Formats: sequence, C-alpha cells, structure tokens
Amino acid sequence: MVWERARHLVREVAQEIGQALGSPAPASAGTLGADPAAASFRHAALEAEAALAAPALVPLPADEAGAVVALVARLAYDREQLSGDGRLINAVSDALGRWARRRVRKAMGSSSPEEIAEIDFVAWRSELRALAHAAALDACGGNLRAALCALLQDASQLSSAPTDEVDLTPLVDGTPEARELLRRVAVAWSETV
Repeated sequence: MVWERARHLVREVAQEIGQALGSPAPASAGTLGADPAAASFRHAALEAEAALAAPALVPLPADEAGAVVALVARLAYDREQLSGDGRLINAVSDALGRWARRRVRKAMGSSSPEEIAEIDFVAWRSELRALAHAAALDACGGNLRAALCALLQDASQLSSAPTDEVDLTPLVDGTPEARELLRRVAVAWSETV
C-alpha cells in the first residue's frame, strides 16, 4: 500500500528530515486535566508516532508533513526541476545524500513520487496516529479509556479529562482515529479469544 510505503520512506531518512527541518522540538505531551493516566498515554503515543515515521514530522500539521514526504519522494528521483518553497527544497536536498536517496527509492518500491504526492495526508496522518495510539495502548498496559481520552484531546474533541460517568461514545463515533483504535483493539482481542 502506498500509505505504508510513505511511512517507511520517511522512517528510512528520519535523521535527514530532522536535519533539514532544523530538528523541531518534539510535540509536548501536555496534560489532560487531573488524569495522569491519559497524560502518560499521550506521551507514549507521541513517542510511538515519532518512531513509526519521523520525529521531525510529529509537530507539523498534516499538510506540511505531507509536503515534506512528497518532497523527499520527488528528490529521491529528481533533484532538478522542483518547484515550491526554495528554502525547504534546498534544506531537504542538502540533507538527502546519495545513499539516503537510494534508501528512499528502495522504501518506495513500485510507488512513484506522483503516487506519494497524491496521498491524502490528512487521512494518512489520521491512520498513523491510530497506529501510534494502538502501540502506546499496548505499551501502557491497556487503559482504553485513558487512551481514548488522550486521542480525543489530540483530535480537539475534548478540552479536558472527562469524569468517569461521561459517555465517550458520541465523541468516538465522530473521530476517525478513535474508531480505528477501537477497531484495532477489537481485532487484537478477537485474536486472543
């Protein structure tokens, strides 16, 4: 799948992307009111997202992260004839040496730079975050409510930790990442039963 290839190609050159972007500060885990379990989970999810793609992409909005991913794919095949933000193109081009470009081409497999550029990066980021939240849920011992609260805060569905009596169902229904996390949990659970 082209989405997985995009994730893999940025993992291959995560260090170079960080160098090109000036290694932006990692996103803050923040807090969820008085819920330390959710704050701990959110921190683990951010670490998982950084490990699954490239740490420098985590704090970027989806469209900016997508522009970087597409640029890396294009630069792997053609360092000339690129248009866009000249400073970003130059920084990424300078960071991607010959061996890094070769690793990107290998990670892309049969996908073309055009296919990578056509990815819906908002949906790609959503899928990446669901995958990161599933990994963090596994790492944090399985507090699903804390995981959902952290994910809902990341998706701007919650401004603070809800009380235990609050039904999260309507918020989960309206958040693709939360639905995907529940789907992954259900699949994993069904495989153990």
